[in-house]
Amino acid sequence: MNHHTHPRRAVALVGAAALVAALTGCATEASPSSSGSAENTEPLTLSIGVRNLMASSAPLYWAEAEGYFDDAGLDLNLVVGEAAQASQLVAGQTDLYWGGAQGGLFGIVNSGKPIHTIYGIDASSSAYVVTSNDAVKTPADCKTVTTAPAGTVMHAWTRQLERIYDVQWELTQLTTIPAILANVVADRTDCAIGNVTYYQSAIDDGTLRVILDPAATDDLPKDWPEVGVEDVVGGLPDVLESKRDAVELVLKTYNEALQDFIETDSTEIAETLHASDPAWAAAGSVEVLATSLDQFKNFLSPDDGYIAGDTWERTVDFFEAGGLDFLATDPSRFDYANSVDMSYFEEGIGKP
Repeated sequence: MNHHTHPRRAVALVGAAALVAALTGCATEASPSSSGSAENTEPLTLSIGVRNLMASSAPLYWAEAEGYFDDAGLDLNLVVGEAAQASQLVAGQTDLYWGGAQGGLFGIVNSGKPIHTIYGIDASSSAYVVTSNDAVKTPADCKTVTTAPAGTVMHAWTRQLERIYDVQWELTQLTTIPAILANVVADRTDCAIGNVTYYQSAIDDGTLRVILDPAATDDLPKDWPEVGVEDVVGGLPDVLESKRDAVELVLKTYNEALQDFIETDSTEIAETLHASDPAWAAAGSVEVLATSLDQFKNFLSPDDGYIAGDTWERTVDFFEAGGLDFLATDPSRFDYANSVDMSYFEEGIGKP
């Protein structure tokens, strides 16, 4: 493991070590037979399902590589599910759904399984539009578009952008990022929708151009939707409750690590990710990944990850307008009281 201790953590660790040493010395004098029970404490375990190794999961993987979770007494098993992320959660192969679209969790609820969302990872990060076609200047010029299936953030943004630009695109819907990237790079469609990190390597080498950048807020078209949350953390209520201590601790530790993640140079982060897991090479070189992370940091943890009632209403509206028509058929199944549980956040991190 490439374990780099940040200055802020170093001060805390030194102070904690001194305190432990002092207390240990006092305890030894008072009762020589006392045992170090804390050293025998078993770590709390969690299996966390992520969709892919991209920017939305980078803070989690970086915190794991840097030892934040180990230091907190957590033993995490990170599972990349791609399109199977939601089904892995339902099958009990993972305890938490992390950094996947809220639309995927809506799909589970629609199939009859209760789901609680407990943290908002990001918002508005998947509205980029890219092209390899020199004749295409704006999204209104696109005739054919590569996107992902209904339920994903990419598909929701595809439908939203059709409404904003008053167009109806011919869609190619693919389930993996490499396939989506290859499709637009090969000019099989005029454009593609999604997080810029999916396309950064092709943007850097000049193959693709960005024709809509949601971070350029002054240049966005009118009627731009007010989004709640896109990618989230959630799970089955009974599993969350059975793992409550671990869930609260992982949110607390992630939240602490996230502050350091945002402040840390993105090249350093990219180097750590590449060194910790060769699979990160699929997200691009260190330079490409660092550029992606710089841009993605702007979209992380809206409202510090806390999902309030009005945020949830905007989330439901966004995904309903983005193609999940079933959200309107029985709204009570998807309302805040039935779908969101902020008690894990409030106990682990604290209520804002």
